[in-house]
Amino acid sequence: MIFRTIDIDITPTIVEFAEHFCEMDADEQADFFSTVAELSHTWKAPVELQLNNISASLSLSIDGRRLMEKIGVYAEMEETK
Repeated sequence: MIFRTIDIDITPTIVEFAEHFCEMDADEQADFFSTVAELSHTWKAPVELQLNNISASLSLSIDGRRLMEKIGVYAEMEETK
């Protein structure tokens, strides 16, 4: 009998990742952002620098920028409650 072990390394595309995020419910999306916050402490630069780099990226569409702004507005509203 022949046995084989096969390792498959698959990296989701940006579209697949975004589609999966959009399929999450509100609690799952909240968990996602909480997890990103936890993992961001391992980054070599502060979160603010990364957000600045995202904002300056030519890859960020107008719709993407508007979504980031909405997230910021809603996050601020919740902090003031």
